[in-house]
Amino acid sequence: MVVLPGTTINGHSPSGAPAGDFNGDPVVLGRRARQSYGVIIFEPLHPDVSVPARGTSASAGYDLAAYLRNRTVRVWLDGVTSERASETHDGTPIFTLLPAEKALIPLGFKIQLPAGVEGQVRPRSGTSVKTDLVIVNAPGTIDPDYAEEWCVPVKNGGTAPLVIRHGDRIAQAVFARFESLEFTAGVVQRTTERDGGFGSTGTVTGTVTGTVTGTAKSSANGTN
Repeated sequence: MVVLPGTTINGHSPSGAPAGDFNGDPVVLGRRARQSYGVIIFEPLHPDVSVPARGTSASAGYDLAAYLRNRTVRVWLDGVTSERASETHDGTPIFTLLPAEKALIPLGFKIQLPAGVEGQVRPRSGTSVKTDLVIVNAPGTIDPDYAEEWCVPVKNGGTAPLVIRHGDRIAQAVFARFESLEFTAGVVQRTTERDGGFGSTGTVTGTVTGTVTGTAKSSANGTN
């Protein structure tokens, strides 16, 4: 559920108080909305920006679309940072990524997440299969106190220029709750039968019992 500043639900604000109690103050509305409903506050930076939406009622991810109209995009290649303006092709704003280039593709909105909720930016399966677009830090995490425009860090993983069009769904966001835990000094001990570090559960330990019958033949000897 996304609530815009000034929105009411059944004649009441998302905080449960009668509409108009906040005198149109979006800061107060946003704070109380997060406390009472845990909703997402969505701030479009351009009039034609759409709210992220799921493909179906059972989809976990909200599609994220590139906003390239009259935008300048930050680009990285071989450790060098530059900026490049979007172009227009057949009336549609586009941005072209050269092979191995990375860029921050703007989405045209800000979001305020509820306390204790992160936004996980992930690749879309169709985009990953059909194009060479790579989400370079997937899954990326957007913290609930991040208050700037959402962007998606991407890379052209192919050998030819890659064109991103205005409105292309380049990634998806999944919202998840997280725990804030404290650290304390102590001694780490085994709590299960695991014995070892990285890759330790992929090894076979213990005794193999049973009887193996038949003759093993090697295809290298021409037998099957």
